[in-house]
Amino acid sequence: ADYDRFKPFFSKVLAGYHKVDESATHENDWSLEGIEGLPDDGQLDLEKLGFGPLSMRVRVGRNLADFPLPGAMSRGDRVTLEKKMCEAF
Repeated sequence: ADYDRFKPFFSKVLAGYHKVDESATHENDWSLEGIEGLPDDGQLDLEKLGFGPLSMRVRVGRNLADFPLPGAMSRGDRVTLEKKMCEAF
């Protein structure tokens, strides 16, 4: 996966952003055990609740307001961006 390939980069960025050690892990508990109001079988079926198909969108924010998106960058923009990113590492 891309994350594994770029882990040396991403682990530093994520650890710095979240102010945690690079070895920190995040574990999700998707268990619905103990949640009131679920059907007897414990399965949350949205169609049975009257909902049709749902879609989800993931939004990624940018904190590089000083720079255009890559497709619109000049060579000078790219060099300046690289210098700025090197300061972070």
